[in-house]
Amino acid sequence: MHCVRLRAATSSLLPLPLLFVAAANVAAAKGLAQTSPPANAAATALPVDATAGLPGWLLPVPGGQVWVGVPADKLLEICSQAVNPVQPERADPKLITIKVGQTASELGRVKLPVDTFLLARTPVTNKEYRRFVEKLKVRYPFHWWHEGRKDDYELKLEDIKKQYPASGKMAGIDYFNHNWAELPYELKDDKGKPIDDLPVTNVSWREAVRYAGWLGMRLPTEVELTRAMRGDGDNYYLWSGQKELGDKYTPAVMPYLHLKNLKDQVLKAVGKIDALKGPYGHYDLIGQVWQLTSDLGFMQLAGKKEFEAEWKKLMNDKVGKVVAKSPTFWDARVVMKGGWYFSSGDPVQLHIDARMGVETTEALESVGFRLAKSLRPGYDMLFSLSKDYNTQVLGGDQKPNFSPKDAAMQVGIERYVLDADSNVDEYHALSLVPMNFMVKDKGELSKLIDESQLHPLPIATFATTEKLIEPDLAAGIYTLVYRQKGMPKELTDAIKAGHKDVQAAIKRKERGEEDKPDDKKDKGKADWRSVLAKYGLTEKDLEPKDAVEKLNFVRVDGGFTVPTDENTVLFFGNDGKYLAALPVRSEGLVGAAVGNSQLELGSKDVQGEKHQAVDFKFAIPLDQKNQKRGADLKLTVVLEAAPQPKEAPWRLPVEIKPAPGAASKNANSATPGVTGGATREQLR
Repeated sequence: MHCVRLRAATSSLLPLPLLFVAAANVAAAKGLAQTSPPANAAATALPVDATAGLPGWLLPVPGGQVWVGVPADKLLEICSQAVNPVQPERADPKLITIKVGQTASELGRVKLPVDTFLLARTPVTNKEYRRFVEKLKVRYPFHWWHEGRKDDYELKLEDIKKQYPASGKMAGIDYFNHNWAELPYELKDDKGKPIDDLPVTNVSWREAVRYAGWLGMRLPTEVELTRAMRGDGDNYYLWSGQKELGDKYTPAVMPYLHLKNLKDQVLKAVGKIDALKGPYGHYDLIGQVWQLTSDLGFMQLAGKKEFEAEWKKLMNDKVGKVVAKSPTFWDARVVMKGGWYFSSGDPVQLHIDARMGVETTEALESVGFRLAKSLRPGYDMLFSLSKDYNTQVLGGDQKPNFSPKDAAMQVGIERYVLDADSNVDEYHALSLVPMNFMVKDKGELSKLIDESQLHPLPIATFATTEKLIEPDLAAGIYTLVYRQKGMPKELTDAIKAGHKDVQAAIKRKERGEEDKPDDKKDKGKADWRSVLAKYGLTEKDLEPKDAVEKLNFVRVDGGFTVPTDENTVLFFGNDGKYLAALPVRSEGLVGAAVGNSQLELGSKDVQGEKHQAVDFKFAIPLDQKNQKRGADLKLTVVLEAAPQPKEAPWRLPVEIKPAPGAASKNANSATPGVTGGATREQLR
């Protein structure tokens, strides 16, 4: 069986997130009362089977609505407090405008829906990330070598300077990026102290996403992290429940956050500071490491309209108008939240809506991440894998339909094998999500059929951690493309014409006659040959005498054979090749109402042994504009594994009723947010 097995060194692994250790809590700073969770912090009412079998370090965040963004007047107030916390009214206007410029992407204030989801109690630690590194043999964080094996780094220092003379302070990183596979590492700081339970840093967004998918999880959205910090409240700071502090920044905040002294302005073991805990029990939400989100695109947090309205107000303020230049937004940067331990020197980074942008490949010592999980089995594994996905067979605006309003389109199963401490030993899953449409322009059904017979139509994205035997397929992520049964008229005509010529040539050869070309007779031969070539067929395929009646296949992708006597789904791999074919149980591209996807578990006997079978039923809109009518398709895959295991049985989709005002049934709000970016030098 192919699965994600975190202990067995011989296992087959699919690049898919990790686990968290629940550390003991300690008291907050002396002299301050403990934070009182708001009324909405009560345990989320979920069906027992909604979270059965999941790691215990995933804590629920109840669905509802959450405030995001900051009005112009409040942003000026927050920046004034950060510049002069003792007398904010006397803060230097020039310094205020600098802070406003850094935070301007937060302008606007709206309520956004969030469905119930699960969020890891703490950020991922070095110890947890090490298991991923060792199993998948991927790049480990820079400081594991630079500090953990300081002796080796110093030994190579002269060589580093020689190889990268123009890199300056970044020479060590450049050397590491080219040679990490041959370099030693240990989980220690530069003084030899273990860092196992510290948040892992120096991990890029792409690496974090791959790690998340490895465990069937994902990174949280910015709105989800905001919900975990703010809950149902309208406060701007995590510590707003403290009467002594209030909902503002004051000099008393840093002792409370354990960030006052230089010795405290360092990474700490996760889960140790109650002051860094949110209303639903999640630790280290601020002041440890910037935390990556799944949001790709650094745009206006509260939306363009709300931003522009508050920007106009800011320009009418005598201090705010000095900012003058609107913040820069990037489509290709990702959002991170929470500040880090050096935010003690720049406390504007510690309010709930604070955010920064970072490139997807940057690995910084100030940046870490935590894991999130939807309640839909297999959703997060597929969502994370799709971030590094071969889309070459997709057309136009086609993409896997992960839209929050259509979340019930995805369907899957999953199961975790956990140890006594709720650590993940194995993760298994299958997941399917239809494309957002089949063809961009509306067309007749016959046209769609003809197109699919020459160019199979992308219909869904499918991922599995398991080895399949029907079809014969390894673990991975695939695009499913549909080919309607039958052959188009141009091909059947070409086969008839070509078969006649090929058979005549065979008879001449049998009689020993020289097969001389006849330009007049052969004038039309190029036509049938070109048509055959278009469908991957050759003259050799026409040599059997009964080829006209029995030729029942075409070839795609330079040789992959596809049957033409049944409706077929082809599996297009991430390596850019067609790898398998499977009959699809349907009447073809028949119009049907587009509804929730479904699946059923069964079993199938293969050579005297029972194997797990999974029936998928889903619909995909026929064209981009009409999302209500589509093609209703069914297919069955058979796993190498035996049916429903007694230990850690499959988790099946369950209906979760959204909280009042939540996004949609069984969905997760994925409103992409964005802010001003930062260079790696600024964040280090």
